[in-house]
Amino acid sequence: MTATASEDHGRIKVCPNQLRLIESALRLGAEFETSPSVQRDWAGREYVKICVITQHKNQKDKEFNSELSGAFSRFFEIYDSYTDVRYRARDEMIELYNDLSTGDLGGEVYLSDGVWLGSDGSLFDRG
Repeated sequence: MTATASEDHGRIKVCPNQLRLIESALRLGAEFETSPSVQRDWAGREYVKICVITQHKNQKDKEFNSELSGAFSRFFEIYDSYTDVRYRARDEMIELYNDLSTGDLGGEVYLSDGVWLGSDGSLFDRG
């Protein structure tokens, strides 16, 4: 599970960006196909239940810890590569521009219906 929020007494701050934490946990659960779910604690704060972790009787501690370490590492890869939703659309438009441009030196790319795409991901309607 993710941490829900700062400690109730206010002296310990768990995670300053809860949206980033929650989205990263959901992505990890989706990647591991564990059906993650967003739930609320007693104070109404959201958290994500990613999965249940079980060590089988015949599984050695070293093997189990290695699997856990891999899962934790993957979570932090996702968390560290998180892009704020405000910038994702722009990044996707820049990626689209790079896919569509054919050696143009930063020139705009015509999409359709008078709409052009700039190298910075911005759209221009020129009728």
